[in-house]
Amino acid sequence: ATTSHLLGKVVDAAGIAQPGLRIQAFPLNGGNGPEVVTGNGGNFDLGVTGGAWTLQLSQGDHTPDTLMGPSLTFNVTGGMNISNINYVVRSVTAHVTGVVTDGSGTPPSGLSVHAFTVLNGAQYSRHVRTDAGGHYEFGVLNGIWTVALDCNALTSLGYGCLDSQTREISNRDATVDFRLHLCGTLEVTTLNLPDGLVGNFYSNTLQNNGCEQPYTWSLTPGSLELPPGLSLSSDGAISGTPRVGGTFNFIVRITDATDATTDRSLSLTIYANTRPTLSQPLRISSQQFQMRIDGTVGQRYTVLYSTALTDWAILFVTNAPSASFTVTDESATDGRRFYQLSTP
Repeated sequence: ATTSHLLGKVVDAAGIAQPGLRIQAFPLNGGNGPEVVTGNGGNFDLGVTGGAWTLQLSQGDHTPDTLMGPSLTFNVTGGMNISNINYVVRSVTAHVTGVVTDGSGTPPSGLSVHAFTVLNGAQYSRHVRTDAGGHYEFGVLNGIWTVALDCNALTSLGYGCLDSQTREISNRDATVDFRLHLCGTLEVTTLNLPDGLVGNFYSNTLQNNGCEQPYTWSLTPGSLELPPGLSLSSDGAISGTPRVGGTFNFIVRITDATDATTDRSLSLTIYANTRPTLSQPLRISSQQFQMRIDGTVGQRYTVLYSTALTDWAILFVTNAPSASFTVTDESATDGRRFYQLSTP
């Protein structure tokens, strides 16, 4: 049963409200969650329960391919609402297209294609399926994108897993084709891991080739540890919130249903987060107080306020639309107010 609410509005980079978009929340531990259509002012209200939730645009048939929004994670306390979420969507700058074929040239249809990138600490993703001709297409933002096929779906059809492919997008379309092959020997096909950012949730699933399911992932005995704050689950997901920057080298192992194993050395770089500033305080009316945030585009920031340096409340939450932008407290009627800026 619903015990809390995620409340806010969807706007573009210019701050213009975006009505008629489907936005959804789903629990980080798996399962489905609520989905609503934004109102005339871009507003949304998603009923949730206590726990960790991810907020993102729905990627169904009702979401325009011309817009993209990030995946934002919120830790919800049961019975408490999180309000004033400013969810910024951006216009795509290019498209990725491709075709999936097998060794005989037959185009398998309905295969799931996943793509993701991390832009200034915020994760963006796309999920589409191939059509009857094996083709797919989706819009993207400028950045380095990783495109992959669903490994479990491939092995269930008798194919081996394929390496993901990366493309750097800079206002030009790109093509990513995949050619399937029948199952082969057990191997870890993940060669590179996307970078992470201190304080920002990280998630990436390792890929492999082989057909003897189920598979179990672990660190190889004697391996160095993952970055502090991250863990490797038995299904191959590396996830968590990194606490320390640096480059970390470790060895992963996969074990199949016959107890066969194989290892792969990997490296993961975690970058330090740029420290934001809150400046230029300005009272613009008897009820309005304005301030400026300087930080990183796309980074999630939360502005808190208090009248006595206790009982801090959320004023504003956003994935920054630019490196420098203003925030206005529309209810600053107290004789004095204190503000603080935080990141995840």
